[in-house]
Amino acid sequence: MHTDQTHARRMHASAISGAAWTRRTFLGLGVGAATGLLASCAPAPAAGPNAPAASAGQVTGAATSVPGTVSRPSQSTGELKMAIDGEFPATLDATKNAYQLIRLGVAETLTRVTPQNKLVPWLAREVSAVDPSTWRVALRPNAKFWDGSPVTAQDVQAAFQANWAAYPAAAGLVSKDTQIKVVDATTLEFKTPQPLGSFANAISAQFFLVHKNGTTLTGPYKPTNLAVGQELTAEAFAEHWDGPPPVAKLSVRLVTDANARMLALRSGDVDFVYGVPPQAVKSLGNDFTVATISSGREDYLVVNHRRPPFNDRALREATALAVDRAALLAVGLAGQGSVASGMFPPDVGIANVPMQATDPARAKQVLDDAGWQLGADGVRAKGGQRLAFQLLSAPARTEWTPMAVALQAQLKPFGYEIDIQQVKNIGEQLAQSQDFDAAMYSANMLVTGDPQYIFNQTLVSGGPANYGGYASPQLQAALDKMQSETDPAQRQVLSQQAQEVIKADVANIYLLVVPFIAATSKKIKGYTLHPNDLYVVDNQISIAS
Repeated sequence: MHTDQTHARRMHASAISGAAWTRRTFLGLGVGAATGLLASCAPAPAAGPNAPAASAGQVTGAATSVPGTVSRPSQSTGELKMAIDGEFPATLDATKNAYQLIRLGVAETLTRVTPQNKLVPWLAREVSAVDPSTWRVALRPNAKFWDGSPVTAQDVQAAFQANWAAYPAAAGLVSKDTQIKVVDATTLEFKTPQPLGSFANAISAQFFLVHKNGTTLTGPYKPTNLAVGQELTAEAFAEHWDGPPPVAKLSVRLVTDANARMLALRSGDVDFVYGVPPQAVKSLGNDFTVATISSGREDYLVVNHRRPPFNDRALREATALAVDRAALLAVGLAGQGSVASGMFPPDVGIANVPMQATDPARAKQVLDDAGWQLGADGVRAKGGQRLAFQLLSAPARTEWTPMAVALQAQLKPFGYEIDIQQVKNIGEQLAQSQDFDAAMYSANMLVTGDPQYIFNQTLVSGGPANYGGYASPQLQAALDKMQSETDPAQRQVLSQQAQEVIKADVANIYLLVVPFIAATSKKIKGYTLHPNDLYVVDNQISIAS
């Protein structure tokens, strides 16, 4: 789940049958690079969110099934009623709400990321590199749109052109100057202006969902009604390329109040809640199945580099050192999840450079050395500038405001004066105005499974979610090299170099790795909680009659 609809628009505006994987040179999630071939396969065995990414040269075994995967039915039955906490579509137009449509099982991209952090084909049958700048995509011959027409190479070409126009951030992943050649009815070639090592990962981003005219899609569930801000209903798409999904009818309600979501589950109004508050887990007892997973999402502080006080690097460093993340974890997430030491969660196939840790003595020393002197009122000042600022929070994530209050208390003994300001929508606030000091924020760091995504979105000059105005020629140089690099191991090295730049500049203040928690009634079968919240509803979930 992203922070809000505006964030999704800007940042993302955020059972396969066939042969086992083969490759001439393997494309692995986590480093994202490939010079070879990605072929369709069945899901890999469930290995949890900590499974390492496949390395260069690796070939997976024969097709296997995920534990809990249901047999493909001859006909869909039953109704799945679920409640979610956010990221609800405001429209069924694929050129406006791509993230929300994919996560609810309505839309699909050419490739996708599995719960085991592997990149696999989706609407594509295979993706292969012809040369460092040319990629060939073969489509599934049995893929259809909801209107029954086949998904053709011409349709994919048109969808990409429409998506580049609709989502400016898409060009940060795959250049809009890319030439798309239709080879035949089910084959395309993409010629990028420069070598693009992360192409197969990049096209798994929501920006590149496949559609016809924005309204006709390919997902296993076809919407029948959308009550904006309330409920989406959908029916099974019987002609889906992977067969009809087990569930005949899907009802998804937006319930932003955490207590109301849990009440709906306990009363039987819904069978599935996505976004269980950590504090509510113990209260569910044995009556429900609770799934918790460490995710690719992190909570962090976005600070404004354009003006005092956070245009002072020493202050950013001191703040990062002063924060007690373990206490924030207890306050905000009831001990679920983990503290964040850098940009990426550990053990997800991307080398994480440890950047920040709690060290109160060092924090005070950095403040003293930088000239932030403690005043008689207990607030530090430097050059006439008091260490007083406003911290924005919002209800989009239930942990933010408790964490903001805890931060206010934690930093006061260090000489900070913090005023917490509640806003309706963080993304909208930051998108509309640069007039802020610091803000609670959350981002999915692994949308495509490749680290370049989050750099391009949140830290590159002009990035759609670079709200703090951070800029670094050193970072840009590292990312330019990374963009064209096709060797997975070297991409890891370049990612670490880019992270070292962020570490040295203290671009953001990273706080917590957020857990995803879902609860279902005992009637629900075949559900696997995904560490990437681009994927919530899939065609494996079934419900007992």
